[in-house]
Amino acid sequence: VLSRSPASAMVSTPAQPSQSVEDRLRAAEPTFWENPWVTNDTRKALQALELSGKDLDAAQDRWARFAPVISELWPNQCASGRIRSALQPLRMAVPGLPKNVKKLVKRDDALPVCASVKARGGFYEVLARAEEVARQSGQTTDSPVALCSALLSDEVKQALSEHEVAVGSTGNLGM
Repeated sequence: VLSRSPASAMVSTPAQPSQSVEDRLRAAEPTFWENPWVTNDTRKALQALELSGKDLDAAQDRWARFAPVISELWPNQCASGRIRSALQPLRMAVPGLPKNVKKLVKRDDALPVCASVKARGGFYEVLARAEEVARQSGQTTDSPVALCSALLSDEVKQALSEHEVAVGSTGNLGM
């Protein structure tokens, strides 16, 4: 349970008295922190989103269907067809953390093809639209092989050439 006061972010568990988040991190203890600046309006807006586990499953399925397409279009950058970032050991000291703690950095700055997490989200939207255009063109897209064949066909390439994509962002998408 966390304090709602931003000035005194504390973590408490039944097993131990309240400690600061920083103290728990320094001690390499599992820590949960909830953003105390989240307002009731934010909570209501998030709860109103109609997202579920089915949406996550659908997104994972789409990425799997697109893996052969990505691999075909970017064989040197993404031969696996999966746009993932690596975990890399961080060898430098981090002030406040014990020296014997294993430190890792998620290298989202080195994502293949799209170069950032934000851009990967934009890239996903482009893939979703391309799949929709392929279906509208009468192509079968229900399997990775069928989708790859459809998107690389002259018919779908022509249909896609008649569309434009506009990307808006509050930050640098890198697209």
